Amino acid sequence: MELIVVIVIMGVLLTMATLSYQTLQLRYDVEQKVKKMYTDLMNTRIRAMQRGRDHFVSLASANAYSVYEDGPAPDGDGSFNTANDTLLSTQSVAPYTLVLSTGTMTLVQFNSKGLVTGTTGWVRINSTADGEYDCIFVDQIKTGMGKINGANCTIK
Repeated sequence: MELIVVIVIMGVLLTMATLSYQTLQLRYDVEQKVKKMYTDLMNTRIRAMQRGRDHFVSLASANAYSVYEDGPAPDGDGSFNTANDTLLSTQSVAPYTLVLSTGTMTLVQFNSKGLVTGTTGWVRINSTADGEYDCIFVDQIKTGMGKINGANCTIK
């Protein structure tokens, strides 16, 4: 009888450990995708300043984002055009989706001085995981990782 009780207790503990591990993995996955996106945004800002050209981050896809560089002359006109601009990278956030603070924030443009022109706000990786980071706030001069608090991204 004691052996059966011990086996049942070990089974319950193992089940709890497995569920806890899966939750931890989910949090880690979301945080890694947020950190990768943050790094790509910061690198795009720096690259725009180094190369003296406008750079764009397209957030138009539901589960991926792309980084573009405004091509050299004759294009180099400071406006986004997928036909003329060079694609630097496309990063997937699947199986999650991107949620934007406003519907007009589908394109983040960094000018040659590294400043964001146009719409600013936040982008969130939608997940049920309660990780430390799940959104990125993009402002004209500042970009930061944070956590959604209701309808706002609170920078940590």
